[in-house]
Amino acid sequence: MVAAILFVLLIVTRYCDSGNIRRELEIKAGQWDKLMLILGEIDRNYVDTLDYSKITEETIPLLLEKLDPHSVYLPPQELKSAEEELQGNFDGIGVQFNVPNDTAIVIQVISGGPSERAGVLSGDRIVEVDGKRVAGVKLDQDSLVSMLKGKSGTLVKVGFKRGNSKSVLRLDIKRDKIPVKSVDAAYMINKEIGYIVINKFGETTYTEMMTGLAKLSKEGMKKLIVDLRSNTGGYLGAVIQMVNEFLPKG
Repeated sequence: MVAAILFVLLIVTRYCDSGNIRRELEIKAGQWDKLMLILGEIDRNYVDTLDYSKITEETIPLLLEKLDPHSVYLPPQELKSAEEELQGNFDGIGVQFNVPNDTAIVIQVISGGPSERAGVLSGDRIVEVDGKRVAGVKLDQDSLVSMLKGKSGTLVKVGFKRGNSKSVLRLDIKRDKIPVKSVDAAYMINKEIGYIVINKFGETTYTEMMTGLAKLSKEGMKKLIVDLRSNTGGYLGAVIQMVNEFLPKG
């Protein structure tokens, strides 16, 4: 752990705007001179060749986890996936699936999406992607997602097992833009109370919420429950927009 932290600080020293950063850190950390001495020795005398890129990616999460439970580092690929979820759409085949054991099972086919058009049904098991077996090989869910995602207009051949059939149903699915909704439900509980479920704070969340509130207002809403119990977070700007609708200025 200590060695990993030292390596990352060494990389910062070598590759960042070292002059200004070093001066700031020297002021803020009384022991910085000692640390710089150690880092210099590692850089000059360490016996092996260092892969700075790999060490950086592996060590930054260790540094941040010592701060608090909410400070995290997302590597580029994870950041791309997270932003796709928050931006309101992504390129893919339009299914939601779980991997309860070693085989992905389709739990929902997005209405009007590529998979529905190709004939995929809920309950189908995904066993092949572009001829590569993905069932029974302990492939993690993120890897399978990355195989199914791709640029709109590109084709992916997906093999499914359906029901008790032993044969593989192979379908050519053309990827497309898949909408991602933030508001799961907006309806009246009784004659006065409206209920709205918001699962994330994305780019389209405020607009979706206002559409839901307009619908509920027409139905006579006088009170409102906003359900955030399964909310995964997201953009602070979206939260501020939403809160501004309920709180007085200031």
